Amino acid sequence: MDNQPNRSSSHAVYSLKMHIVFVTKYRRKTLAPELLS
Repeated sequence: MDNQPNRSSSHAVYSLKMHIVFVTKYRRKTLAPELLS
């Protein structure tokens, strides 16, 4: 793991890596097919 701290907002603390994973998982249809291959 890296040494970057978790980011926080007024209602949540989260890891940017996890945010990227969730975005790509649930928004997969918006990604170009070239990026997925």
